[in-house]
Amino acid sequence: MGISHVLSRFFHHFMLHKRASEANDKNDNSIIGSDLASSKKRRIDITDSSSSDNKSSIVASGSSSSSSGFHGDSVAHQIDMAFGNSNRQEIDEDLHSRQLAVYGRETMRRLFASNVLISGMHGLGAEIEEDAQKLISIATAINTGQGDLKVENVDQKLLRHFSFGAKAVLNPMAAMFGGIVGQEVVKACSGKFHPLFQFFYFDSVESLPTEPLDSSDFAPRNSRYDAQISVFGAKFQKKLEDAKVFTVGSGALGCEFLKNMALMGVSCGSQGKLTVTDDDIIEKSNLSRQFLFRDWNIGQAKSTVAASAAAAINPRFNIEALQNRVGAETENVFDDAFWENLTVVVNALDNVNARLYVDSRCLYFQKPLLESGTLGAKCNTQMVIPHLTENYGASRDPPEKQAPMCTVHSFPHNIDHCLTWARSEFEGLLEKTPAEVNAYLSSPVEYTNSMMSAGDAQARDTLERILECLDKEKCETFQDCLTWARLRYYHSLNSYV
Repeated sequence: MGISHVLSRFFHHFMLHKRASEANDKNDNSIIGSDLASSKKRRIDITDSSSSDNKSSIVASGSSSSSSGFHGDSVAHQIDMAFGNSNRQEIDEDLHSRQLAVYGRETMRRLFASNVLISGMHGLGAEIEEDAQKLISIATAINTGQGDLKVENVDQKLLRHFSFGAKAVLNPMAAMFGGIVGQEVVKACSGKFHPLFQFFYFDSVESLPTEPLDSSDFAPRNSRYDAQISVFGAKFQKKLEDAKVFTVGSGALGCEFLKNMALMGVSCGSQGKLTVTDDDIIEKSNLSRQFLFRDWNIGQAKSTVAASAAAAINPRFNIEALQNRVGAETENVFDDAFWENLTVVVNALDNVNARLYVDSRCLYFQKPLLESGTLGAKCNTQMVIPHLTENYGASRDPPEKQAPMCTVHSFPHNIDHCLTWARSEFEGLLEKTPAEVNAYLSSPVEYTNSMMSAGDAQARDTLERILECLDKEKCETFQDCLTWARLRYYHSLNSYV
């Protein structure tokens, strides 16, 4: 089953649920709006519809679903087990504060009320050399029969790699696919962004071995890493297992990195070791995105808990957890011998100064660095390889003089964005629109002709705002002004959110 087909089914089911529950959403809005003055730690009660027509149930299955043992009743049973089949669910504001700030309450309510089951393709093992040669022969025969459209040379190396790894399920690719699916679910629930349309294509051909390897190197070893061996070879897997990795930070990105490396077998060999450090402790708001932590871990050190959770994923994971900040003041801990012994450094930091310091150390000791970061709905990744790519500190993004308008209106997630948004709304409602109304009232014919000659969307929007001000939202008394202000407050801070 293609990615586009799976995601189209997600979007289809979510939109049906969204349309069916519009009336209920409006009622919920009024209930939520009346509770704005409640305490910080309040919990928002979300009542699911008891009607089966309004309950969103999404099932995405791959080609192996027929052998997974799921039938209609068993699927429903799995969903009930996952969500408790409860008619009443709650959104904890302390736990989901980041998501509420970005997605809004209505989107979070839909996410809570939705049931999602994802079943993908599974299979391990490596194809034998005869199968690879057969695939090359078939491709060559097809190419010969193409006439003028045939390619000059069939890429036999790429076909051999494809044959060896045809049944492999790789953790990095699965993580990428899961991220795309999760993003499409959020799009469907929020209704604010356009879903994927037609095909989404992703490859990582550059990750394949560059040197020709013997077929025996791809043979299965009866280990949990046979999928990776079938694609990259046993020698590469051995390098992963013996790698000495330094992960700086164990927050949202750090948890994802540790999980992936544990599944891939990184630092799981006799010579391998992963060191993770983070001086922060776990807070309740971390639990919604830092998935290696649980509610009973609140108040504990992030690095220690993350290391224990990663070791539970792979008992052979050689991991050491520290609670030291990486900086000039801890060079007695992370000394020259420590840096010289490393294979690679992975950044999972949340501030630029720490990134620059780690980058300078990697540059000095000639160590590869995986740099990444997130901000709202945006993210970045940079692979720094000595003598091949520029380092992180070699170039800096120009400082933004003001918040981007797309961020201000879609994801105002910090105080600067909120202030910019509030000022924009204030100027639009109490300065620009009244000025346009006064210009119209002073010379209606001339003003109307100028708007008609412009004939663009902005002119139409201006005329609509003038009409609302003089007709639909006309204020003649002080009580009318109070009513207008209350409705505008509710519309901006409830309906929009």
